[in-house]
Amino acid sequence: MHAVVCVCVFYYFLRLNKYIIIIIIIIIIIIIIIIIIIIIIIIIIIIIIIIIIIIIIIIIIVIIIIIIIIIIIIIIIIIIIIIIIIIIIIIIIIIIIIIIIIITIIITVIIIICISSSVL
Repeated sequence: MHAVVCVCVFYYFLRLNKYIIIIIIIIIIIIIIIIIIIIIIIIIIIIIIIIIIIIIIIIIIVIIIIIIIIIIIIIIIIIIIIIIIIIIIIIIIIIIIIIIIIITIIITVIIIICISSSVL
């Protein structure tokens, strides 16, 4: 009887041990799968963050370039306007000088004519 009980207990222990090993293997596999999923999620998050940072940097660079181009265009327009104003002022001064010279010549001629006619 004792031998039968021993064999039954040993057989039960073997079966129980087999189930425990299977459960441990399943738990280990689940833990490994969870770790792999977490690592993949972390890698994906890091890649997304890097892409977002790169996009933000590119946008900032483009905005800076656009601002620089706008500033250069404004400076060029201001310079052109100043040059045009200077040219207009010079032309007006030249016209005024010419008018003064013409008026002086006319007055001189009139005076000369008057003097010569009065002498005669």
